[in-house]
Amino acid sequence: MGIRFLRERERTIIGLIAGVMGVVVIVIGAFTWLYIDAAGLPRTPQAWVELAAIGVGALLAVALLGRCVRKRMLSMSALREAVLASENAKVAAAELELSDRFGREAIAWNALLGRLDAGARRDPAGAAAGKVAAAGDGRMAATVCSALWQGVLVVGPSLDIRYANSAAAMLLGVDLDTLDAKPLNEILDVSPLANESGDSGLRRGTMELDRTVGEASTHLRVSVRDGKGSDAQIVVIEDITQLHAAEEARANFIAHATHELRTPLTNMRLYAETALGDDCDEAMLGTCLNVINQEVRRLERVVSDMLSVSEMEAGALSIQEGEARLDQLFEELRLEFDQQARDKGVNLSFTLPAKLPVVRGDRDKLLQAYHNVLGNAIKYTPNGGTVTLSADWDENGMNVSVRDTGVGISEADRQKIFERFYRTDDVRASGAQGTGLGLTLAKEIMLGHEGGIDVDSEPGKGSVFTMYIPGGRLVA
Repeated sequence: MGIRFLRERERTIIGLIAGVMGVVVIVIGAFTWLYIDAAGLPRTPQAWVELAAIGVGALLAVALLGRCVRKRMLSMSALREAVLASENAKVAAAELELSDRFGREAIAWNALLGRLDAGARRDPAGAAAGKVAAAGDGRMAATVCSALWQGVLVVGPSLDIRYANSAAAMLLGVDLDTLDAKPLNEILDVSPLANESGDSGLRRGTMELDRTVGEASTHLRVSVRDGKGSDAQIVVIEDITQLHAAEEARANFIAHATHELRTPLTNMRLYAETALGDDCDEAMLGTCLNVINQEVRRLERVVSDMLSVSEMEAGALSIQEGEARLDQLFEELRLEFDQQARDKGVNLSFTLPAKLPVVRGDRDKLLQAYHNVLGNAIKYTPNGGTVTLSADWDENGMNVSVRDTGVGISEADRQKIFERFYRTDDVRASGAQGTGLGLTLAKEIMLGHEGGIDVDSEPGKGSVFTMYIPGGRLVA
C-alpha cells in the first residue's frame, strides 16, 4: 500500500486518540473538583498534588490504551483498503501487499496473496478468464466453462492438456479425469492445424472432422484461439452433426426440387411443340392439352409444397377455416391419380361409405395432405401392386387410410419419414423421385386440423398411412 496513504491515515487516527485523551482528562479533572467540593475537603497544596497525580496516571493509562487502539485501527484500516483495491483487475498483487509492522493480519494477508498469485500462474484457464482470474477467483472461470455446451480445452505449447471442461470430455468420448496433462494428439487429430513452420503449438484456424464414439457418429468443428497474455491456446469443440445433416438435406432438396420442376416443364414444352406442329390432328391435340394440364397441376403442387415449407419454417402455416366436402375431394383425387396408376400398372381403388361428412377446415390444405400421401403410395408401389384409399367416420371423428403393397418402410426410417427433406437410403426406393416434403406437410396440415397421422409398415409388405380428424370438426 502507498506510504503517503498510510501516513495520512495514521495522522487521522493519532488526532482522534489525542482528542479522546483530552476529553478523558477534562472529565476526570471536573469529577475530582466536584468531589472535593461535595466532601468539603480543604484545598491544600497536598490536595492539589494528589489531584495532579491522579490526572497524570489517568493520562498515562489513556495514552497506553490509545497506542494499542491506534495500532489495531491502523492495521484494520490498511487491510480494508487493500481488499477494496483488489476489485480493480489492473492492480498487481505486489501493490496490495502490506507492511509487516501492521501485525499478524498483514502477514496473513500477504501469504494469501502469494498463494493466489502462484495458483494463477499454474492455472492458465484462470489466467485466461480476465478479471475473474485477476481477482484471484479462477474457480469461477472453471464453473462458467463447465456450464458451456461447447467443449473447451486449454493446451500448452507442447499440446499437453492443462484444462478441460465436461462438454469436451463428452464430445471426445473420454473420462474427464484422464485428460489432465494428456497429449492432445492422443485423443484428437489436430494435424491439419499444425504450424507449417514447425513451431510448437497450433495455428489459429478451424477444421471439421467426423468422429465415431461407440455406435454414435458425430461431426465436430474444432477451432483454435490464442490465450491472451499466456503461452496457452484455447481449443473449442462444437458438435455440428445436426447442422451438417440439415445442410446436406437442403442440398439434396435443391437437387430433387430442381428435377421436380424441370420434368413437368420439359413435358409441357415437348407436348406444346407437338400441338403446334402441322401434322397434329384433333385427337393428338386433345392428348397434348391433357398432358400439359396435368403437368401444370404437377408444377403447381411442387411450388405449393415449397411455399408451405417456407410458411412452416416461419411458423406461419395457416389454416383457412371453411367447409370441405370430402366426396368432392376424393373424386378429385380419383380423377387425378387414376390415369397415373394405370400407366404404372398399379390397381387404385377407393373404398368409401355411402355418405361422407363435411369437414370444418381448409379445403386446399386437406386436399394437399391426402394428395401427398396417396401420391407416395402409388410412387413406391411396383407394377402389379395395389393402392387402396378408404374412409370411415362416426361422432368421434373420421379416419382416412391409404394402404399399399409397396416396398414398405423400415423401423429406422419410420422414425424419420416425417422430417423435412428426409429421403430413405433403401435401394428398393432409390428410383422414386421427390422433394422429401410430402409427408412433412401432410403431418403439419393434419396437426393444424387438430388431428394427426400414423404409419404402420413392414419392409416388403407395404404400408398403411392413417390420417384422422376429430369429431368436433365434422359437420354431418
